[in-house]
This record gives sequence, C-alpha cells and structure tokens, in this order.
Amino acid sequence: MDISTSTAKVTFWIVARLADRIGTEARARRGSDSARVRRALFHSVRRGAERAVWEVYGDDRSARKRARRALLRRPLKDWPLLDRTLLEDLPGVVRSRVRACALPEVPTRGVQTEDHPIVVPWCRGILLEVEREATRGAGVLGNMWTAFKSAWIVPATAASEALALPPSPERQISIAPPYGKADRRGRVRGRGPLIDAISADMGRAGVHILVGPGGFGKTRIALEIARQAERSGRKVWWVAANRINSTMREVNNQLGVPGHQIDQAWAGRASMTDLTWRSLNAEQDPWLLVFDNVDDPSSLDPAGVGIADGTGWLREPHHDAGSVIVTSRDRNPDTWGSWSSVHQVEALDSESGAQMLMDLTERPPGEFAQARELAKALGGMPLALWAAAKYLRSANTPHVWTGTAAITDFASYLRRVEQWLASPSGLQGGGTSVDLGLEQVQQAMTLSLELLEQRVHPRTSPLLRTLALGNAPIPYAVLLDPAVLSRSPLFAAVSEEEVGEMLKALADIGLVDLHELDNIADPELSHVLSIHPVFQGALRESTETDMQAEAYFRLQVDLLESALHESDPDLPGSWQLWYALAPHALEMVNKILLGGHAVSDSGLIRSAIELARRAARWLIVTNLFNPADDLVKPLIDRCGEFGFGRDDPEILGLRHEHGRIVLERGAPETAERELARVIELRTSLLGRDHPDTLASRHKHARAILEQARWSEAEELLASIVQAENDNEIRGPEHSDTMVVRHSLARSILYQRRYPEAEVMLKDILEVMDRCWPRDKPETLWVRQSLAVSLYEQERWDEAAFVVAEALSDAREHPESPMCLALRHQQGVVLQGQGFLPEALSHLTALHRDEVRLLGDAHITARMTANQIIVIKMLLTEQ
Repeated sequence: MDISTSTAKVTFWIVARLADRIGTEARARRGSDSARVRRALFHSVRRGAERAVWEVYGDDRSARKRARRALLRRPLKDWPLLDRTLLEDLPGVVRSRVRACALPEVPTRGVQTEDHPIVVPWCRGILLEVEREATRGAGVLGNMWTAFKSAWIVPATAASEALALPPSPERQISIAPPYGKADRRGRVRGRGPLIDAISADMGRAGVHILVGPGGFGKTRIALEIARQAERSGRKVWWVAANRINSTMREVNNQLGVPGHQIDQAWAGRASMTDLTWRSLNAEQDPWLLVFDNVDDPSSLDPAGVGIADGTGWLREPHHDAGSVIVTSRDRNPDTWGSWSSVHQVEALDSESGAQMLMDLTERPPGEFAQARELAKALGGMPLALWAAAKYLRSANTPHVWTGTAAITDFASYLRRVEQWLASPSGLQGGGTSVDLGLEQVQQAMTLSLELLEQRVHPRTSPLLRTLALGNAPIPYAVLLDPAVLSRSPLFAAVSEEEVGEMLKALADIGLVDLHELDNIADPELSHVLSIHPVFQGALRESTETDMQAEAYFRLQVDLLESALHESDPDLPGSWQLWYALAPHALEMVNKILLGGHAVSDSGLIRSAIELARRAARWLIVTNLFNPADDLVKPLIDRCGEFGFGRDDPEILGLRHEHGRIVLERGAPETAERELARVIELRTSLLGRDHPDTLASRHKHARAILEQARWSEAEELLASIVQAENDNEIRGPEHSDTMVVRHSLARSILYQRRYPEAEVMLKDILEVMDRCWPRDKPETLWVRQSLAVSLYEQERWDEAAFVVAEALSDAREHPESPMCLALRHQQGVVLQGQGFLPEALSHLTALHRDEVRLLGDAHITARMTANQIIVIKMLLTEQ
C-alpha cells in the first residue's frame, strides 16, 4: 500500500486545506512571536507525518521509508498543490481535528479518504502534536488552539469519532513504570555503579537528575532503579513529561487526596503543585516519583519562576521516605538547583556495548570481538546499539533470500555503518540511517533540535549542521566567525553572543560536547567541541542538510578560509592552527569535489581546490607525505567529476604539489618527469616567468639536483634567480627568491666550491634573519647547508655551533624533515671532531626515526645508514 505521486498530491491538498483553520491567527501575527508560531506549526506537521507513517505501515521498514520520501521529500513550504500554486505561508500546512471526509473543495469529485490511507492518520497525528505543543508549559499555540477548538470541534466527541481518535487520555491514565519497555531492551550493561549509587541513596530524601543526549539510555536506567525500588517495598509513580497535569492528578488520587480538593486545584482555584507536595510529604510509606523525558524543564515549572526555586512540580522531599528521579536532555546544572544531584549519562564503553549487542542478538560467543568493534563504531550509544541488534534479529529471521550482500552479522553491519559514517551524505553509496534501522536516532536528534529552536534560537539547527564537518575536535572560537555566518543565507544577522548562547544550549542538551585539550596552550585552539559520530551521520543525511547542501558547503568553506586566511602553511607559527583545522578542510574538500554532489557554484569548487592545495602544502612541510598524497592524487585523477581538466590552471597547482610530494618522498626521477610536464603547461598558459611557472621550474631543478646532476641544476637555478631578481614586484629579497638562491648555493656546494657556497649562504642568512622568523623551515635548511660548507672546509667547531643553534631553534618540530637533516649533519660533525662513539650513538638513534617516519628506502635514511657503516669501520680500525 504505497503512496503514489497522485495520491501524495491529493493528500497534500487535503492536509493543506485543513491547515487554514488553525493558521489564520498565525498569519495575522508579526515579529518574533509569529516566527515561533510558524516553527511550532512546522514541527507539528513533521511529527504528525512520522506518527502517521508508523501507524499505517508499522514494522514494514521499506514501506515507511517510501512513505517518508513521498510525504517529506521537500520543505513543507514548497509542497505542490493540485492548482499549481505554492503554500507561501508555513502555518498553512498545518491541519487539525475536523472530519476529513466532509471537507469542502476536494479537487477530485467523489474522492474518498479510504483511497488515501495516510490522510486520516496524518491529520490525527498533526492534531495530537499541535495539542501537545499548545498545552505544554511553554507552548506558543495555546490561544490559537483554544480558538480553533471552539470554532471547529463542537462537539468534541463528533470530531473524535470522525477521525477515529483514541479516547481522552485523562480517562485511561497509568502512572505505573513501563517495565515492558525495559524488558524489550535486554539487560542493563555498563550502568551498575550509577544505578547502585542512586539506589543506595533511596533511604535519604534526594532528587537525582539523569541527564544526557537523546538515545543514551536515561529512561532505561530510571526503569531499573524503579524496579529495584518497587521490589524493596517502595511505592513508585511514573510521570511522563508530556502528560504532567493529568498524571500528577492521578498521583493525588493514589495518595488519597479528597476529590473535591483535586477538582479545585485543577480548576485553578488552588495550587496543583502545593497540593501535590503537601500530600507527598505527608506520605509515610517509602516512595519514588519519576519524571521521565523532561527535555523542556519549564514543563515542571508552571509558574515560570525557575525550577531551582523548588515551588513547581519538582521539589526536594521533606523526609527520607521520598525520592525523586528526573530524566532529561538538559545537562545544565544551573537548571536543576543546588538541592539536586545531577548525573551525566555517558555513552557505553566498547565492552559494555558489545555485551549489550550479544544479549540482544544471541550471537555466538566467538563474535564478541566483532560486537566490540561495532559498539565502538556506533560510539556506545545505547539507542543505536539496540536498533542495530533489532535489525540483525530481523535480518536473521527466515525470509526471502536477498542475495549475498545482505547484512546478517556484526561484521557486515559494521562495514555498512563505516560506509554510512564516511560518506559525504547519507544519500550517497553509504546508505542511510533508515537502511541501517537507525531512524530512531535521527528522530531523537530532531526532537532535540526542535526543542532548542523553540527555546533558544531559530538558527540553532543550521549552526549544528554547519558544525557537522569532520570527526576531529572543532576549535569553535576560531571557526565560528559571526560576520561570516551572517553573510550566509542560512543565517540572518547573528551576534557573537547569540552564537555563544546557541553553543551552550547545544552542549546543555547533549548534541555537542565542549571540552579543553591539554596539549595546546592557545585557548582559542584548546577549547573545542565534538559531535557524537552517529549524530554526525544523521546530520549529514538529513533532508534539511541535503536540500541546502550547496549553501552549507559554501558557508563551511567560507568559515575555514576566514580562519586560515592569514596563516601561511609554510610557517611554523601557523602549524598549530592548521593542525586543528586541516582534518575539517580535508573533509570538506572531499565532500564538495568527490562526494557525488552536483555542485553548480564554480566559485565554490575553485575555493575547495585552493583549500586543498594549501592544506597539501601544510602536510608536505610537516612531513605528512602519505596524507598529502591521499588528498591530492584523487583530486587530480578525478577532476573531471567536478568539471575540471588535468591541464586547467587550478589542477596544475595540485599537480605541482604532487610533484613536491614525490620529490620529498625520495623519488627525484619521477618528480622530474611530473614537474617538467607542469612547467610546459604553465609556460603555455601563464608564461615562462610567471610566479607559478617559476615555482615549478625551481622544484624541477631541485629534482635534478637530488640526482647529483649538479652542474645542470646550477644552470637552471641561476636562470630562475635572474628571473626572480628582474621581477619588479617580487625582487631579490622576496621569500621565493631566497629559496631559489639557497638551492643554487647547494648546487655549488655539491660541486665542492665550498668557500663560494659559504659566501652565498651567509648572504642569504643575513636577509632571512632580518626578514623571517629564525625557526622558519627554509632558514633552518640554509643553516644546515652552511654547516656542511664549514665541515667540508674542516672548520668543525664552527659547523658544530651552527648546527646546535639551528637545532635549538627547531626544537618544537623534532620530526620535521629539516630537523632530521640537522641531526644528520650533527652526527657527521661529531665524526669530524673525532667523537666516533658519540657520532655512532647519535646517528643510530636518528636512523631509527628516519625509518619510522620516511621508510628505510628513503634517500636520507640510506645516507644515514651508510654513514653508520663508515663510523663502524673507523672504530674497528682503532
């Protein structure tokens, strides 16, 4: 019973017409209040659709997935009507409790609601969601709902019958703990210490707040504590946050409060909360009161004075017979008052997560290691673990054979999860959360975001989606520039204070974790946030993100460019910032260029290419050649996927960096061939003396130099120096000119013209020391070359002093290529000074580091190994 396109359109039309009844008042409003109403109505429609899909299709996951796509594939404001108009007013998509089969102006004569099976459940779901929003503590739809009921639901029973609504909840209230929910989730794993600590405190009056993100098992912990309390003889009352008024009325009934007192209080002639707590504090038998899913704490504070005042539904019991437990996503301790004990519910560790999976799936003991890896990949989120186990149980129930690619065990599920988490969008080859049975995780996150949009700021959801970059910690103080955010169509003007408020709210509800890194001194870089990997996957695949993917990409790249704009990847002073942001830059580059998105903004594509090139430079200069190659090579090979050719200037920039990678890896012959082709193309496009062409000519000459073709390299380098000197903009003291002059001096050094090379190197150092930081890599390289020239002239003590001074300046980067070269030269100088045992020890330690960092085939590792052999021979001769 799928939803066809025509059926979906009729459904849209009917539901749209129903909305006009409740949306009239919203359209007359203006300002922020109107925006809040619109958001509340919008989310009521979405949640109503989810209710309807579950009601109609039940456990048929495929049918639910198809129905969602049919009903929610576009933003609600863009739903097509049969008369080819668009719903411009967001409130106009909300429908409520009227008889669907008696609607006027149905577009097809004789249409019957049974022909459109989703209509009635959807209207009913929307109705329930609007009513829930209108009647909760801080609901914004209260007046609208009251007016709507008076005008359209007369009598209420008639409307209830027309939509087959369930009986009024007040007539079937239960305040017994829903243990069946706990039993379906299996044994509690990894929560023993927390459960024992709260249970042990039951003999003393206390309030315990279990806080954590949605899906982390707070309700499951509360149910286990409640079960133990009930077994010990304690009365237990379970209060669902979305029905506080009616359930607390039933608590009063069970406490024996006279009916007329209850009626007076619930009629507004006395305080409901005071009456309830007088009765609770008078109860002599031990009792436990549980408030479950209090994600909006204001629902416990009907007077609006603050929960911490202790005058609402949540108070501290007056004697030891009473205890209270609250489960909530709000992790802010200030919300709950000093008389409450706040307990953070964290993700499960891998062992406990694996035990949970094994319990629920009854897989063989030999699969425990696979279960542990799956639990780790899912970040220890209990809801995700339960969903995975449920999926695997279903997959192993006899059914029609679906082929060898089916997911039937921990290993195959793990592979699909890894694909899902790694894919740039859930809509790509990695599958979706629905395919993995994780749609409830998506729902939990969505509910949290809706809550924050209503309570804090309407742009909280776009902010979180913007932060769904890579899995590395995000230095939010550096990245989230309010000026850049405000330029994006995803955000209106937003201030620094508003950004901070939204971040705090996201942290309080558990969608991000704010923490501080110990090994970074800069506070702007040490204060970071992280997002749970499963939430990351859900954010990337959401319809809202996918439909505005290009806007999010543009904003994310703009934020990275703004943060890195003045940070030269070649300078050590910038490396810490690049270290923090490079993982996110690489993630964005791959999403935009290789993620399968049809990005239409050519400027965005060029920005991503340039970001990739700069990131590659940082990776090269910090000796991370493998990640640099993994970044650059696929972009070159697959450039056609994002509309570029291998010979386009932007891709030539990447090919130049790839030639550098090959050269630094110790393959100068291959680098020479690659760079020669780049020079040819850049000369044709830009000219022989263009700065980009000169850069490639320099690296090409260096590749020749590394092959001991010193005279040939000298000629090439001399011509480049002359071109740089003649450049009116750059000139003889430009940083690029100085780098080429150093390579020229090295070509002379290797030809054993040591005094000539020494003079050139000292001239270069005079400019560098005057213009650049002493720890700049190129400055250190020049000092290493100077030490070589002094050593070869047997001025060993001078050489030792130059090397020692350079190593002191390079101490913060002990594994960088220039530091390895300096250490090699220090060992050679020790040998020249006659300290052979010290030289052997020094070079042996260096060789271990070179093999670890570069591989034993790298030219520098081979040079050190040869030097060690020479020293051993000299020691033997002694």
